[in-house]
Amino acid sequence: MIVRVVAVVVLVMVCVAPRAYAVPAFAQQTGQPCSACHIGSFGPQLTPLGRAFKIGGYTQTGGEGLASKVPLSAMLLPSFTNTGSGQPGGAAPHFGDNNNVAMDQVSIFLAGRVADYAGGFVQGTYSGVDRTFLLDNTDLRLTTPLSLDDTELRIGASLNNGPAVQTPSTQRRSGCFPSRPRHWHRRPLHGRSSADAGWWAIRLG
Repeated sequence: MIVRVVAVVVLVMVCVAPRAYAVPAFAQQTGQPCSACHIGSFGPQLTPLGRAFKIGGYTQTGGEGLASKVPLSAMLLPSFTNTGSGQPGGAAPHFGDNNNVAMDQVSIFLAGRVADYAGGFVQGTYSGVDRTFLLDNTDLRLTTPLSLDDTELRIGASLNNGPAVQTPSTQRRSGCFPSRPRHWHRRPLHGRSSADAGWWAIRLG
């Protein structure tokens, strides 16, 4: 009975979830669909426009209305785990022996333009399993163009907390400081599989 109820809840959540963007605040700020910057609409590889947007410090505009000026987004990652038999003592601290529902990850993004030559991407993440909060992927940029005859040269600086965050060619998932919760490296549980209910991004504002 519990499994059926959870399945119905998950189905309803997926059906009513709003359209997902790679980073909703960026899409609202630029007025562009996610496919304009991300190959396959959700990365990790970036298109030429996506690379230019990142190199330019996340400052490109083009969106309209209040939403284009609100640099907030959120991401939820729930899961439901059912195993062939219960696990005495609970599957993990704060969880039962079976049929566990968890909010694995809740991320808040502060991402977008600050000024003509400054912008950033800051992700704060709460782990509902470990019950910890950390500063996730973060990239703060200062940038300005210089004209050399008929060529534009863009120079800038990136303050970030991950070795793959600053690269303009991709949006690879990178490590974060101080650490990534151990459950994010998901493994089968005692030889049995666990299933994520799914994840989506929603826009705030």
